[in-house]
Amino acid sequence: MNILNPISSIMTPTPICIGVNETLAVAEKLFKEHKIHHLPVIAEGKLVGMVSKSDFLFF
Repeated sequence: MNILNPISSIMTPTPICIGVNETLAVAEKLFKEHKIHHLPVIAEGKLVGMVSKSDFLFF
């Protein structure tokens, strides 16, 4: 990896997201189905937070 490469060279261009009013059951399903560890949380089309799999497992 070249540390001078832009972030766009390693980022996920179309991340799996979850709505702010979705349930923990939906989050669990997304974590399992997509084998991901982080979910951006969206409200009114804007990023308002992140939920990690470890956050989810804590609850």
